[in-house]
Amino acid sequence: MIMDTEIVKCYIIPLAMGFGLSACAGLRAWIPLFIVSLLSHFDVISLNEKMAFLSSTKFIWACSAATVLELAGDKIPWLDHFLDAAGAFIRPAAGIVLGSAVITNSDPTVMAIAGIIGGGTALTVCAGKASARALVSVIPFGRTTASFLEDAASVLGSLLGILLPIIGFMLCVVLVWLSVKLITRCVKCGIDIRERFRKKSEPAETC
Repeated sequence: MIMDTEIVKCYIIPLAMGFGLSACAGLRAWIPLFIVSLLSHFDVISLNEKMAFLSSTKFIWACSAATVLELAGDKIPWLDHFLDAAGAFIRPAAGIVLGSAVITNSDPTVMAIAGIIGGGTALTVCAGKASARALVSVIPFGRTTASFLEDAASVLGSLLGILLPIIGFMLCVVLVWLSVKLITRCVKCGIDIRERFRKKSEPAETC
């Protein structure tokens, strides 16, 4: 019984927390990082000793500035595209950091596995977000509305992932599933559009 409790405390809960935070990083790279840094600075949550820099005052200030830039820039069309391009690399990296940072067990193998899961989760959600943006871009104010929804989802998801890790984990599983569905839908739309252009460009048959 003691062993089961130890496994839950040292492995299952941190892995669930890391998964939830990494999924939120797929929406906004800096929001979950900022929340984790702030809470760890005030000893609300514990981080792996190798990730102690996350709770430093300098990192919190840098993270807060990056968060403001990300939130504001995502509402400006031309800057939005630039941030999305950069986010394709930054968000998976944030997922790797978050996934491994909450593993308080110092086992490097567990940290590496958690980091890989975190990076893959963030990348999947990031791709799903980009697919959703492509689909709603034809709707007036669709991208702006989606941006505010992503902000709220990242904040609430991060807090839920920390305070109620198992529930946050289950909700983020749904988010990853939706992301995969959106990616598939977007790919199918792209294939359909390509086929239509190909058929139009083919010369008409003559008798």
